[in-house]
Amino acid sequence: MQLDTTKNFNSSFRKEYTTSGAGGLIQFPTTNLTFNNGTVYYWRTAIKPLNNNAFIWNGYSFTYLPNSSPGFNLQHYYQKLQTTQESIKLGNNRLWNFDTYTSSVKIVNGIFPTASNQSTDFLVDIDGSGLIRSACGVGKIIINAFNPAGMETIYNADGGAPGQYNSDVPCGTSPGSGREYNFQYNSNDLQGREYAKFFLTNIVPTGYYVIVRNIYNDNPANAYASQWAADPTPSLYTTLKNAGFNNLDTFNRLRAFN
Repeated sequence: MQLDTTKNFNSSFRKEYTTSGAGGLIQFPTTNLTFNNGTVYYWRTAIKPLNNNAFIWNGYSFTYLPNSSPGFNLQHYYQKLQTTQESIKLGNNRLWNFDTYTSSVKIVNGIFPTASNQSTDFLVDIDGSGLIRSACGVGKIIINAFNPAGMETIYNADGGAPGQYNSDVPCGTSPGSGREYNFQYNSNDLQGREYAKFFLTNIVPTGYYVIVRNIYNDNPANAYASQWAADPTPSLYTTLKNAGFNNLDTFNRLRAFN
């Protein structure tokens, strides 16, 4: 029998004991052995093979908890490797990681009211949920942010309640208006663009997926990319450009983007 604190049975702690018997219940005399509280131990036994053949081991593990109540304990890396893992995996770095998966994202947008005038004309659809739709006014920029682990959407506020992080009040009734997840800001106004930049750079967690889209109509007061670029830096313009929105400068006339 071998006993060790690693499933590889190659540490300096490893103990090895031998015994003989006619069969049935066999006990191994143990010497020079002191168990430490909270330590995981691995043991394995094998019949001594004939003709120098390889050992065929059978083993298991346990955690030494002398004062614990009966229960199940699984705390060591090599123990966890023997578990059935679904949608999550234990890497060689001994960290748990979610499996990769594919989500379907559909975005619908257009100029109000000529191209789009229904709530579903302003849609962010994740895996067919249709959860995010509509807007509250025009001359706006709308931000939606998603946790990469499951594509859960950051919730803003119920309809009629004050918007978080200086965003507009989500109009309509809740639940179900589709606007509760929108962080909407006035993009024709420097202060609104500053609020939007702050939300992107200080509120949205690192690594989250972000969708940015505009809601515009034919209005002489519309501010386009060239005006955004003139804002004090760091600005919403530089934030979007640095995030990879390389075509932002094509927003130089009345058009929808996302």
